[in-house]
Amino acid sequence: MIFIAGVAPRAILLTGGPELPGSGELSSPLPVFILSMLVSAFLLWELVRTLRGKATIEAVQLEKQHEALHDPLTGAANRRNFELSLREAIELTDPRHALLMIDLDNFKPVNDIYGHAAGDQILCGITAGIKRLSRPSDLVCRLGGDEFAVLLSDVDLAAAEGIACELLDFVRGYRIIKKGHAVQVGTSIGMVLIDRPGLDQTSILEASDVALYAAKEAGRGAVMMMEIPADFKTNRHYSTSSARRVDLGAPETADSANSHRPTDGREQILKGIPTVAHAETTDERRSGARRGGTGPDLWITVEPATVGNDFSPGMSMKELVADAEARADGGADLVRWIIAMVLAATSDLPTEKLAKVGFSIPIPAKSVVAVPALANELIAVIALSKNPIRHLTLVMQNTEKVHDIAAIEAFISRVHLSKINVAFQIRSTSFEQIAPLTYGSFDEIHITREIHRSIKPGTSAHAAIKTLKTMAANSGVVLVASEVDNIASLQHLGELGIHRIAGPIIGPVERLDTALIKLLYKE
Repeated sequence: MIFIAGVAPRAILLTGGPELPGSGELSSPLPVFILSMLVSAFLLWELVRTLRGKATIEAVQLEKQHEALHDPLTGAANRRNFELSLREAIELTDPRHALLMIDLDNFKPVNDIYGHAAGDQILCGITAGIKRLSRPSDLVCRLGGDEFAVLLSDVDLAAAEGIACELLDFVRGYRIIKKGHAVQVGTSIGMVLIDRPGLDQTSILEASDVALYAAKEAGRGAVMMMEIPADFKTNRHYSTSSARRVDLGAPETADSANSHRPTDGREQILKGIPTVAHAETTDERRSGARRGGTGPDLWITVEPATVGNDFSPGMSMKELVADAEARADGGADLVRWIIAMVLAATSDLPTEKLAKVGFSIPIPAKSVVAVPALANELIAVIALSKNPIRHLTLVMQNTEKVHDIAAIEAFISRVHLSKINVAFQIRSTSFEQIAPLTYGSFDEIHITREIHRSIKPGTSAHAAIKTLKTMAANSGVVLVASEVDNIASLQHLGELGIHRIAGPIIGPVERLDTALIKLLYKE
């Protein structure tokens, strides 16, 4: 533009241009300069407008191309994208791929009972989880309805089987909360390798479908592998009996190693639940003295949880414990992880301050029976830690489901020798729930929201808590109310003289390390 504005007047003078009024020659280049500037600005504006139009067209084309190849609900690749990618995979001279055909189990009842919005939420959440567990080079597809496919690229048999089992565990544990209920589905997976040239789409899809049918025939919730025979061009017959099971079977037969790790790749954390002592009672002093000292000044309740996302609220402690209990070790690995994380969170705290804090930590009662050596393990880990915890209460979960009285008594006796308290948690005042109180030397009784949420004077819940309070006073047991989340319960529990109260009504629930810092350095 500057070039045109500067050169144009000189060119006009040399070639003879229009004369200004009253003069026989062009006396000043200013008008021509202005004219040139306007022409240049017009040309520049046209250029920008053209480029913007081209960019808009390209953006629209890319958007249309994306829409043509992706599912509008979940954002996963659609069937057309899948077919194109599968065609490219089999055309390679040395393919190293695997195909996973995934079908959700018991998905239709979700739509029927909770509505299509709940079904869509599950589809989106499961798609997001599959993408997190897959690699960037893999293609995650929704073929339609509750049918998915994952095309694994550059993968061997062992890696493909590992990914398939991870996806199976993720879907098995995924849940959403609707109408106060945990809603979940399962999945069946059929797998086939694309590991040699010359395979065709028909054979691959037929083999993967048969593998998927075999997974459903196995009782659902399975991964089945089907091999494509060498004479697949003439032999199109596949039988579900030829499929090989990849996963280990039902979760009850598997150990809970790494059970604290969410199978969808999300973060597992420990929460610190605010706890307040209404008064340091004689009973609590007596309980502390029974272990070799007095009770701590401060308390914090520890709970494991899974971090949620847009599609799932995550898993609560109750759900995590139930999942861990189903494992062969009854959830012992979950307990080991909780203890290790608590010790890590306290390792750099001043010893004199940490000595004033008591920790309530959950432990599935089944883990005590499944792993008799668990008490010795926990004692050793705590004793050898950088900054040992002096005041610890292990809160037994679902004790009423365990009928091995000897194992419970042995565990309590062993940890008592190391001045570790054991609490009995109850969610109901029925005989079946409170029966374990008769055969265990428990130091504390923890009552949950199922009992105290709606207590009022004159109600059965109010009478039950008063009875428990009397029993606790007579036996020197500390009574603790956990999961307190409303003011009315807080007031009634305070009036009843409950020793400690824990829950979000006391203060914000935060990550354990943050909660500890605030507890120890509060003004």
